[in-house]
Amino acid sequence: MSQTPGPLSRFSVGALQGGNLELRIGEPSGTLEAKVTLSPQEAGDLASALLGSLAGMAQAAAGGTAVQGPFLALQRWRTGNHKQNGQPVLMVQAPGGPDLWFQMSPQDAEGCGLKLSEAAQLSRQRGL
Repeated sequence: MSQTPGPLSRFSVGALQGGNLELRIGEPSGTLEAKVTLSPQEAGDLASALLGSLAGMAQAAAGGTAVQGPFLALQRWRTGNHKQNGQPVLMVQAPGGPDLWFQMSPQDAEGCGLKLSEAAQLSRQRGL
């Protein structure tokens, strides 16, 4: 590790044997600064914390109200089909966050859409 690290803006993730991930953090110059081994649970926790922090910062900057708990406000969404395999895809974006793409089977897409529609109807009935 260097004595005076510059801004850390390069991140990459690689798969390790045994199902763990390795987060590599480096300087823009390409100098590797640190490697962190993460279990799948730790990687998920880190991803959730980062997305939540991004969303919170974006909402605060926009004068919005932060969403409590592990839930992220939805800024925008899109649906479509994967260009290579034709499977349904859903893109969601939280405030300040990246686009997250989810590929699913046609059955899962139909089930997800149905359950979201049912949840929306229940919210309307409650006056939300």
